[in-house]
Amino acid sequence: MKLWLIKFPYWLGIAADALWAAALLFPPVFGVLTGVDDLSPDWQMQSVMTIGGILMAGWTVLLLWAVRRPIERRFVILLTAIVVAAL
Repeated sequence: MKLWLIKFPYWLGIAADALWAAALLFPPVFGVLTGVDDLSPDWQMQSVMTIGGILMAGWTVLLLWAVRRPIERRFVILLTAIVVAAL
């Protein structure tokens, strides 16, 4: 039971990051999530969204790696919490 409580924040982060990575990489998904029906980003915005999506996908993989040994890799969830709090 205790291990589930430790892993839950990791899985929450994995789900959220994967969802937003998909949204940033695919503008129609972003439009659905944000409620913008006619989203058509220009080249510059698409580039920024792609870079953000790649970073989010990378963080998703990092969290997937960390959830396998959540106690030993607890710095990852701490760093995630700091980044989320800063945003």
